[in-house]
Amino acid sequence: KAVVSTQSTGDGVQQSDASFDNWRQKAAIQPEENFRSIAIKCTNTGGPAGILASIEDDQGTTVLSTDASWKCTSDPEDGWTDTDFSTASWQNAVKVGDHGDSPWGTIGDISPDADWIWLPGNPTTIYCRNTLGFVKLRATCDNILDVYLDGVQQSDASFDNWRQKAAIQPEENFRSIAIKCTNTGGPAGILASIEDDQGTTVLSTDASWKCTSDPEDGWTDTDFSTASWQNAVKVGDHGDSPWGTIGEISPDADWIWLPGNPTTIYCRNTLGFVKLRATCDNILDVYLDGVQQSDASFDNWRQKAAIQPEENFRSIAIKCTNTGGPAGILASIEDDQGTTVLSTDASWKCTSDPEDGWTDTDFSTASWQNAVKVGDHGDSPWGTIGEISPDADWIWLTGNPTTIY
Repeated sequence: KAVVSTQSTGDGVQQSDASFDNWRQKAAIQPEENFRSIAIKCTNTGGPAGILASIEDDQGTTVLSTDASWKCTSDPEDGWTDTDFSTASWQNAVKVGDHGDSPWGTIGDISPDADWIWLPGNPTTIYCRNTLGFVKLRATCDNILDVYLDGVQQSDASFDNWRQKAAIQPEENFRSIAIKCTNTGGPAGILASIEDDQGTTVLSTDASWKCTSDPEDGWTDTDFSTASWQNAVKVGDHGDSPWGTIGEISPDADWIWLPGNPTTIYCRNTLGFVKLRATCDNILDVYLDGVQQSDASFDNWRQKAAIQPEENFRSIAIKCTNTGGPAGILASIEDDQGTTVLSTDASWKCTSDPEDGWTDTDFSTASWQNAVKVGDHGDSPWGTIGEISPDADWIWLTGNPTTIY
């Protein structure tokens, strides 16, 4: 068995513990309140090598543990223990075992979710870092995955193994995620989610993602526009066969792909966004700032359409055609904090006889009528439709016209 010497540094301040040179015992350190960074140096003096660590909050909940999202190097730059040091040039760690695996067994009360990690090539000494107050991306694809955050290509040993999630810790305040997935045979799909530092899912794969099979130059750039790309289509729920459950990717994430089943697809999304979710009974058309949107759910009122508008969009125009039975439109818009900022209610302006240009951003609805509420979200016969806000109302026009705008 190896004897491991470990230095653990919080916010650049070196810590001490009698167990630092005995891997069979966990070191227990109480950080200062609101510390942000942890830097670990580990030297292997022979035999298996690995780092295993976890951090709990004051409720006993694990808020950080070693996994392949940690950034490591065998050749650190000066200042590598500093709080605001950037690990952009460092590698992702690789998982070398689960907590409890032989030859180590269970080490004290380190979280059972913690992984033993090291670097490829088995260097003698490695230096690893992570931070609190971070977001975490977990992703997989069937079969070969490439990920770019703000245009920078990421690396993870799981990128060519769909059965394992890739775990990536983005740089603080990153804005865009671009994913390429190549299917080498059988079912195809991308599954991903991003959590904030509270463990709340802030973004996950669904039909609001924009995808193409023929990307333009610069498709990974932060400010690239996907206006000409298609919406993804949902091909399965997380947990569905043949994939099952993949690591800690959000259970709300959908497997997505493109119609026509191309071999390789390229998909994008951004943080700092708003999201529109909508449905209508029966056939829906949506225009944002005059631009018609597309979604596979537009002709199925039982499923919400999920659309990510361009940043700073100003107007939403909806056309709905009722092909029989109850009629209604149900929609809501969330900001990047998940707060509903707009939802259908009787303040919406509607007509059954629109003028030319009715989808334009600056079109005036002064001559149109107010909508009427025909039901609460959740009412029969519709029930609950996806993640559309529970505060949204089903709306229509008096006189029950076949099509309203």
